[in-house]
Amino acid sequence: RDERRLSYLTIDVTAACYLTCAGMCYYHPEINKRKKPVPEETIRAAIGEAERQLDLQTLVVAGKEPFLNPRKLFALLESVGPAQDRTYTAGTITNGRNIFRHWSELRQLAQRGHLEFLDISLDSGIASQHDQMRGRAGTFELAFGALRDSRLHLDNVRVGVSSVFSGNNGDGLIALWRTASQWTRHFFVTPMQPPPFSLRPPLPA
Repeated sequence: RDERRLSYLTIDVTAACYLTCAGMCYYHPEINKRKKPVPEETIRAAIGEAERQLDLQTLVVAGKEPFLNPRKLFALLESVGPAQDRTYTAGTITNGRNIFRHWSELRQLAQRGHLEFLDISLDSGIASQHDQMRGRAGTFELAFGALRDSRLHLDNVRVGVSSVFSGNNGDGLIALWRTASQWTRHFFVTPMQPPPFSLRPPLPA
């Protein structure tokens, strides 16, 4: 607040997801997800204010899972304009399950400078461990495939891997870094601190 600098602004484009991610999801189970969504013009105005008044550094279009509402995801990325016309970077984060359907749209956005980074959620290089954390079999295969294929489709986009450290997936993270390093050198790890309504205990200090 003293520096009037906003490092990250995350915009959720949908309250929907097909994963359960026990103890990690920040959406309270009692939230009414069917209520009228925030108008896109209001979101665009908020992004503009964050850039002008708070020196916004990074805009992340997130979820729950953004590719369950690709129209809104692409519309917001389109609306921010090309990178040379703004002071912040813009991109998205995904669990990777549906991205294979949208390589063409993403490539076009990237070529026009509207998409500068793509982060894929992977919590382990051990498929069964990642799928257990995310609550759905086959998620690792799709997410790792998205990471691999992103280098074929988005060669001018910074592609990274976003992981959650839960306290018992350290071996899986090491395996992930070893395996995925041929596709990316950008790894981001967040120690898991479950939401207050979760029954999962937080990591020790």
